[in-house]
Amino acid sequence: MELTVIKVLEDLGIAAAVCVVFLWIAYRNNKSLIGVLVKSNSDNAKKLSEVTESSKENNQLLLRVVEALRPATLLQSQKVASLAFDYCVSRTCEIVHEVKNQNHLRNESNTQEKINTQCKGLYQYVLLSLSSIPYSNKSLDKYFESEWWLNIAKVVHDEVYNNDSKGSEERIKKNVKAAYDVIENEFMNELNRK
Repeated sequence: MELTVIKVLEDLGIAAAVCVVFLWIAYRNNKSLIGVLVKSNSDNAKKLSEVTESSKENNQLLLRVVEALRPATLLQSQKVASLAFDYCVSRTCEIVHEVKNQNHLRNESNTQEKINTQCKGLYQYVLLSLSSIPYSNKSLDKYFESEWWLNIAKVVHDEVYNNDSKGSEERIKKNVKAAYDVIENEFMNELNRK
C-alpha cells in the first residue's frame, strides 16, 4: 500500500504539489475575501436598517401632516360645508343686487338667463371647492343630492322682480338664507347617513 501511494506521488509529482499549493493559496485568499464580504454585508445591513428606520419616521411625519390637512371628522366636514353655504348666501344676495342694478328688467328671459348663469357658476364653484375635501372615503361634493342652483335661481328671480321696497335688503337676505337652509339641511342629512 505504501508503495502504491509513493508511486502515485511520483507519477503525479510536481502536479500534485502545485495543486496542493494552489488549493492552499485559494483557501487563504478566499478566507480573507469571505471575511470582507461578510463585513460588507453587515455594514450594508446596518445602512439598510438605518434607511428603513428613517423612512418609517418620515412616513409618520407625512401621515400627521395629511391628517392635519383634511377634515377627518363629521364635525369638521360640517363646519367646512357651513362656511361654504354662508359664502353662498352672501354671494347670492350680491347677485340679486347686481341683476337689479345692471339689467333691463323688462326683458325677463334675458334676466332669467343671467340669473341662471350666475347661480350655476356659484353652484359649480362650491362643488369644485368641496371636491378636494374628503370625508368617509368620498369628497364632500358627492353628498349633494340635486342641482340646488335651480331653486336658488328661482329665489333670485322672485327677489329681482319683487317691487316691495320696504325692508327689501332684509327680506332678500332672509329669503335667500331660507332657501340655502333647506339645501344645507339636505346636505347635512346626507352627510350624517353615510
